[in-house]
Amino acid sequence: MACVDRLCRVCQNGFSGTRDWSKYCSFRCQRRAANNRWRNKNKRHLKKYYAAVYRKYKGRYAAAGKKCYLKHRDRYLAEAKVLRQRQRKTIIEKYGGKCACCQDSRIEFLAIDHVNGGGRHERRTMGPQKYYLNLLKLPVSDKYRILCHNCNMSLGF
Repeated sequence: MACVDRLCRVCQNGFSGTRDWSKYCSFRCQRRAANNRWRNKNKRHLKKYYAAVYRKYKGRYAAAGKKCYLKHRDRYLAEAKVLRQRQRKTIIEKYGGKCACCQDSRIEFLAIDHVNGGGRHERRTMGPQKYYLNLLKLPVSDKYRILCHNCNMSLGF
C-alpha cells in the first residue's frame, strides 16, 4: 500500500500512515485517545470519586489554601486591587469617561449612577464583582450613566 498523509486525531500533527486504519501518529497519542474515551465513558463515576476524595481531605485542602494565601497575601491583594481599578476604568471609559452633569473627567471622582434608581438593590442581589462583570459584558445601556460623586450626591437630595 502507498503512504497516505493524515492528521493525528489527538495532536493534529501530520503523519504518513502505512495502513488504512492508522488514526494516530504515535503510541502515546493512541494511549491518550484511549484514556480520553475511558474518562468520557466513566464521567459520572469519576465525579463521585473526586467528590468523595474532596470530602475526605477537605480540611487539608482548606488549610493548604489558607496557608498559601497567608504566605502570598500582599501579592494577592495587590493583584486584586489592580484588577478592580482596571475594570472600573474600562467601565467608566465605556460609558463616556466624564460626568454627564459637570463634565469632570478625573477618574477618582467618577461613579456609576442608575438613571432610575435601584442601584443598591442590584449590587446587593448580584454582589459587587458580578455587577461590574455584567457592566463589562453587556452593551452600553440607558439605565446607567457616569456622574462625579458631587453630582451624584446632589441628585439624592
